[in-house]
Amino acid sequence: MTVKNRVRIPRFKPDPGTLAFLDKSAVKAEDFRPVIPALILNESTRGCALLLVSETEYVAGERGWVQVGPLAPVAGEIRWVKKLDSQIFTIGFMFVE
Repeated sequence: MTVKNRVRIPRFKPDPGTLAFLDKSAVKAEDFRPVIPALILNESTRGCALLLVSETEYVAGERGWVQVGPLAPVAGEIRWVKKLDSQIFTIGFMFVE
């Protein structure tokens, strides 16, 4: 999908101090373990952008679960990854449930 063809969905700023947690190994919500904390850069009805520090590599297309703030964990897919440093990433996570 080119930049011109991207559908723009309104983005919302997170509440101050709100964190998200990722788990790439969970298969279902009951398996979710909040193992990787992340700062929420923005949120939308279809996903979120996160900033995280991790030794684990992230690849677009990977599936996993994310818990945004106090909400229940949601299944999703990593849509894009920007590696800012050896262990610092921003990722776009699209909800798929």
